[in-house]
Amino acid sequence: MKEIILYTEKECVDCAELKERLKSENIKFTNKDLMEESSDLTCKYPNKWEHTDLIRDYNLPRWVPTAVIKEDDNMKFVCSSTITKDDGDIYLAENSELLFKKIKELL
Repeated sequence: MKEIILYTEKECVDCAELKERLKSENIKFTNKDLMEESSDLTCKYPNKWEHTDLIRDYNLPRWVPTAVIKEDDNMKFVCSSTITKDDGDIYLAENSELLFKKIKELL
């Protein structure tokens, strides 16, 4: 079964639009707000650091929304960007509509 993890920020319009589209299609996802604070003082923003690690490890764009689609040990990334481009496991899109279409296609 595929799992969707969505990295977002509250003030991001594309993030809000993408979450709403996924909800309207009853597509389940785990949302990780980058600004969600933890009570652990050693890691106040764990989602932000997790997203930063993904960016570094997989050479992803820094913008949100970023969707990670996991199935077993395989991961595909659907990322917000200033361009639209498909590089196999990494798909970049300029707007939430294109991001949504790619996520549906990968499911």
